[in-house]
Amino acid sequence: MTLGKIGTGCATLLFSSVVSAAPLFYDCVVDHHYALATDGQLSAVEDGEGIGSKFHVNRVTGDVAGKYLHTRNAPAVRIVNRGTAESPFIITADLKSHILVLEVNELVEGESKPFVSSAMEGTGFISGLCK
Repeated sequence: MTLGKIGTGCATLLFSSVVSAAPLFYDCVVDHHYALATDGQLSAVEDGEGIGSKFHVNRVTGDVAGKYLHTRNAPAVRIVNRGTAESPFIITADLKSHILVLEVNELVEGESKPFVSSAMEGTGFISGLCK
């Protein structure tokens, strides 16, 4: 490889990094836990396991790492949408006992982005904020 090609590659990498202002990771906190009631409504789980817990999302791979919400046992994680100012960031992961779906709403202006996800081990749904 010639020096010119190396320089061009470095410039392209640098330029693409500058143009892409989106963070590489989300740091998220679970604020709410909901369960599906027998009448079909979602009801708040007041002392829900995981409320206040944190997890991290790798926007490049889609991997989720946290105590209660994670993709560590998933054979594959699929990024459905990478997220833009016009569309949410969405991933899915087959965890064998249930499917994890996580959506971070990129449409909201500001540093904090709301998220919604299928909850830990298929116990309902969680929501909160990511930064």
